Amino acid sequence: GRRACLSPRADAGSTEFGQSRPMSAVWWRETHTLETGESLTLRLGELRLVAERLDSEWNFYWSHDSAVERGADFERGRAGTGAGEHASNCRYPFREMLSAIRFEPGLADRPLVIRPVMPLYIPHAESLKLWVSSPVWCRVILCGPREVALNLDLPTVVLSETWFGPDTLNGEVGYASRTRARMTAGAESQDCAGHRARTPIVIHNEASEIIKIERLNLPLESCSLYEEPGGLMTDTVLWQQQSRGQKGGIRLIAPDAARRITAPRKPGSETVLSRAFGLLFD
Repeated sequence: GRRACLSPRADAGSTEFGQSRPMSAVWWRETHTLETGESLTLRLGELRLVAERLDSEWNFYWSHDSAVERGADFERGRAGTGAGEHASNCRYPFREMLSAIRFEPGLADRPLVIRPVMPLYIPHAESLKLWVSSPVWCRVILCGPREVALNLDLPTVVLSETWFGPDTLNGEVGYASRTRARMTAGAESQDCAGHRARTPIVIHNEASEIIKIERLNLPLESCSLYEEPGGLMTDTVLWQQQSRGQKGGIRLIAPDAARRITAPRKPGSETVLSRAFGLLFD
C-alpha cells in the first residue's frame, strides 16, 4: 500500500546543488522536499527524469540512454538548467502547492514475451523453476497537504514491442525480452538491481510428452510487486500442464514475508491468465 507523504522536509540528508547522491535499492522509500526554483534529477536504469518545482507548477523532463543501465542516484540543482535538449516534457499546475515528491516502482503495463537464449525441455512428471528479471516502471507522486499520483508512468528501460498470438488477428501486443531463464535466484547481480524485479516461474509437466519451451508470455500487468531483502520481486507464476493440446492451469502466488508495494494494474482473472499462457509451448 501507499504511505503518507509529509510536507516538511522528509528526505534523509539533502545534497548541495550539482552533487549527486548514490542510492541503495530502496529509492522508492524516500520523500524529497524541494524549494521553489529547485530541481531534482533521478537516474534509474536508462531513465533520466528531472522534476522542477516552480511558483505554481511542477515541470518534468525525461529521456532514456540506451547505452547503459545505471543504479539509482539523485542530484539536486536549479530549475531550468538540467532538462536537456531532446527530452520529453510536461507541466502540472496547482493552486495549492505540493512541495515534496517521491517515486514508486510498478510493473510493466503489458505482458512480457520472454524467449530463453536456449530452448528448454521438461520431461514427463518433472517440474522446473525459472527466474527471470524485468525492468520496472517509475511512477511520480507529489506530496504535501494531500498526495497526488501523476499520470507520469515511465519505463526505466525501453523495451521493444512484439506480437504474441497464433495469427495476426488473435493475440496482443507485449514487450520482447531475451533471458537466460536462470534456475537460481540472484545468480546474476544485475537481476537484483534496484530498477528490476525478479519473477519466479514454476512449471509442472503432468503430460505424457516432453514439452518444449521456446517462449513464455508473462502476465506482469496481473502481478503485484513486492519488496524483500534481495530487492523487488513479483508473484510466483505457477503453471501446470496436464495434457498436450489443452490449456494449462495458472495461478499467481504471493511470496512469503514480503511487503507488497503496488497492486496489479489489471487484476488477473482465470480467463486473462489462461490467455496469457495459452501459447506458452510452441
